[in-house]
Parts: sequence; structure tokens; C-alpha cells
Amino acid sequence: MPYGYRAAFVTLATYLSRGWNTIEKIATRWAPTSENDTKKYVANVEKLSSIPQNKILTASDGADYIRIVAAMSFVENGRKADISEVTAGFNLQTKITMQ
Repeated sequence: MPYGYRAAFVTLATYLSRGWNTIEKIATRWAPTSENDTKKYVANVEKLSSIPQNKILTASDGADYIRIVAAMSFVENGRKADISEVTAGFNLQTKITMQ
């Protein structure tokens, strides 16, 4: 599981480099309206992560990204992510850091 989460963080780092730096912008790419109810996806990730959907994220917002990835995992799989596995995945990448 940590390597799957690592892949998510690497993808989100790529999104960040392209200016997709909010939950709303991330979800538009990750869960496009052609395949998902993107507005519902955004609302769920915002609620589960407790991070406002339009908060501008930076490469040093690792703690927020961990919460976002855990929330996205729940939305994708329907069950709570093991936060230790999400954190382990975060620690396997180097693009997003902690403040």
C-alpha cells in the first residue's frame, strides 16, 4: 500500500508543478466529470480532509497532502485509509515536503 500512496503523491506533485494546487483543481484532473461526479468528489475530500477545497497548496504542505490523499483513498475505495500507510507512502517520495 505505501507504494500505491507514493504514486498518488508523485502524481499530485506533478499536478502542483502544473498549477493544479487546490483540491478542486486536483479533483478536476484526478476525477474528471466524464467519469465522476467531480463536485461531490471535491466536497467529500474537503469534508474528510478538513482542508478547504480552494486552499492554495505548496510543495511544503506535506501534512495537508497526507490528509488529502487519505481522503481521496476513502472516496475511491469506500473505506478509511490506514494513515500509517499513507504517511509511509509520503516518506517514499521527495517532491512534496513538510513545512
